[in-house]
Amino acid sequence: MLINIMIRKIKCFFKKAFSNTFYYAVRYRMFGSNLFVGVRSRVTGKGFMKLGENVTVHSDCFIATFPKNKGLIIGNNVMIGQFSRIGCKNSVIIEDNVFTGPNVFIADYNHNYSNINIPILEQDDVVYTKGVVIRRDTWIGTNVSIIGNVNIGKHCVIGANSVVTHNIPDYSVAVGCPARVIKRYDFNQNKWVKVR
Repeated sequence: MLINIMIRKIKCFFKKAFSNTFYYAVRYRMFGSNLFVGVRSRVTGKGFMKLGENVTVHSDCFIATFPKNKGLIIGNNVMIGQFSRIGCKNSVIIEDNVFTGPNVFIADYNHNYSNINIPILEQDDVVYTKGVVIRRDTWIGTNVSIIGNVNIGKHCVIGANSVVTHNIPDYSVAVGCPARVIKRYDFNQNKWVKVR
């Protein structure tokens, strides 16, 4: 009797923990082994995205791609933190070994407010032509927003609560609103140095 109750509880746990993963991996054929999609996460626009190996999308995330775009590409060994949002109307590329903290917002579009005679909600979005690229081995901190034509270089650190609206060079630490580079890796000295 006790064993049956324990088995039911274990089955229930695994069903809740992995139901999204099976749903997205099998039903929508998002190939890439070891895909994990956490509970209450939603992924829409399956025909316009490619996921690599060992991708983890933690719970309560929302990833959306829209028709007529180049698509969303997520590389291998990528981890998207809890409560994060990714919106793709043109092109978003997240390369290998990128991980984000919770509550990160990434979008290649923004709201248009140019016409004061039309409510902002009813105006078409501004879709950026180059989109967002986050190069390999980068860490995106908690509560970061990345919006527009943005290329974040490889092996970068974007500090918590930063807003990234312009390019960040390789091997940089950037913080603030708007984000600015405060450190760069100096290969001659083999260490991180402050930027003045």
